[in-house]
Amino acid sequence: MENSSRIIENLRLNIAELVDYAGNGHPGMGMSSAGLGLALWDILIKDTGNPDWGLRDRVIFSGGQGIVLQYMLHYFEGSISKEELLTFRKKNSRLPGLSEYRSYPTVESTTGSLGQGIANSVGMAIGLKHIKNNISKVYCVLGEGCLEEGISYESMSLAGTLQLDNLVVLYDSNKTSIDGKTEETFRDDMKSRFESIHWDYEHVENGDDVNEILNILRSNRTKPLFIEVSSKIAKGSLLEGNPVTHGKPLGRDVTEKMPGYDKNQFLQIFPETRKYFKHHNQKLKEEVLFRNKLFSVEVENKQMDAPLVVPEKGENNKNLTLIEQSSRIMNEFAGINNFLVGSADLSRSTKVKIHDSENLSKENYLGRNIVFGIREHAMSSIATGIYLSTGIKVVVSTYLSFSDLMKNSIRMASIMKIPNIYVLPMMESP
Repeated sequence: MENSSRIIENLRLNIAELVDYAGNGHPGMGMSSAGLGLALWDILIKDTGNPDWGLRDRVIFSGGQGIVLQYMLHYFEGSISKEELLTFRKKNSRLPGLSEYRSYPTVESTTGSLGQGIANSVGMAIGLKHIKNNISKVYCVLGEGCLEEGISYESMSLAGTLQLDNLVVLYDSNKTSIDGKTEETFRDDMKSRFESIHWDYEHVENGDDVNEILNILRSNRTKPLFIEVSSKIAKGSLLEGNPVTHGKPLGRDVTEKMPGYDKNQFLQIFPETRKYFKHHNQKLKEEVLFRNKLFSVEVENKQMDAPLVVPEKGENNKNLTLIEQSSRIMNEFAGINNFLVGSADLSRSTKVKIHDSENLSKENYLGRNIVFGIREHAMSSIATGIYLSTGIKVVVSTYLSFSDLMKNSIRMASIMKIPNIYVLPMMESP
């Protein structure tokens, strides 16, 4: 990519200026991940005039504080005006400081709680496979915080098992968290970790090498792809590498010393940036036309998000237990409704299984029974992701006593008004 270093400088400067202007926020991750963000934007296919376009690629900032980078990329492409950008983190703004589902039309999920975004992304990838959308990709940007959360292992392990080759994770490896350098808390070997759970692993040593990142993103894969991109928090500023920049403005005395700063041009767009995005916007229009021609049938979320059809009242068999009755009714609904079901290794106990359908697997993504394994937390968040990418409702189940592990993902689904269905029977007596 021509002039990528100059565009990256522009991203970092503007992120620092915007957070300074807001008086609070998270400049660090947006600045460290500017290189991977630019590469991602170059390859991401979306229709700027139709954010619900069914054949779009999905992007999730699982580290929700990085959403400021997405806003700035939208500003450069012309989707967000300067006037609206100045409402960042203000009351009633469409641009909150952390990712909030549909606060801005292209924000695909609420991800303020670390780890939820990657599990949502796994669900999105499963959903797209299930509806036979084999062209759209799911891109997830995360940092150390998400990878330290247990839900990341649960969900990414399942993604490897299901061979979700439409899922790409970009890891902003800046080795920094709020309390300091992560060498005291997080020393995992990423290559060993992800290859052991059936992912492809790549490492980019220079986080500003956009062309290297692009070459990896364009490569054909048969597994989910994890790209570790090394960088430094608040890169490009005098506070580069300083943990304080995670959640605090750099301050004007630091920002005005950054490359390209001009006191007479606030939130400026460099000529090189303007030239690139003019060409990029035209290329996007061509890509949208190409995908629409390639796929004659487009499925949009709204078309699939239909209310459940209630079957005619069946016979009440009093010899069945309550769980068995529930299963019978669910299967009657399944015969005339499109939804998926799954359990955390308890389908024989909770009876949450569609009898006339196969399991969803890497050999058969059309199956309606998802075998989640013992992954309660991920299960609930993956169900949310499936709905987000397809509008298909998901029924998940485990024992009520185990549902404590699901509370955070249930809360996040509730915040987003996602109609997941939870079947949580009491544990059977021995």
